[in-house]
Amino acid sequence: MRFVQPRTETQQAMRALHRVRESLVRDRVKTTHHMHAFLLELGISLPKGGGGY
Repeated sequence: MRFVQPRTETQQAMRALHRVRESLVRDRVKTTHHMHAFLLELGISLPKGGGGY
């Protein structure tokens, strides 16, 4: 069995912040995909990419 050093509070906090950021990015992409699909149903086509916002 290999023993490792316990994580410091700073390391734990940084990991928590990274998880929150990853979740926000995932939600943004999911919302963008939903909006794109909805607009396509209405016959409105937009170029790919999120550079417009």
